[in-house]
Amino acid sequence: MPLSGRAPAHPAASPTAVCTAFRGVVSIGSAAVGQRVLVHGASGGVGAAMVQIAVALGCEVHGTCSSPPARHSGAQVVAAIGAQE
Repeated sequence: MPLSGRAPAHPAASPTAVCTAFRGVVSIGSAAVGQRVLVHGASGGVGAAMVQIAVALGCEVHGTCSSPPARHSGAQVVAAIGAQE
């Protein structure tokens, strides 16, 4: 049964994106309070999770997002989840 109008595969993919983001920000990146973090592709699944994890850790987060047609809405999403720019 779809959750919130999404296909069944979407909720199943969320843990993979979050685990990948956690590994990148915490395990490999060793992000800590007060550090600056730049996330490329911040409006995508893994990128958005990275922004949220870094913000939760107390980092100053900046993000990039895709090409001109999607940039405006992508930038709004990135700002809404906590990135500085």
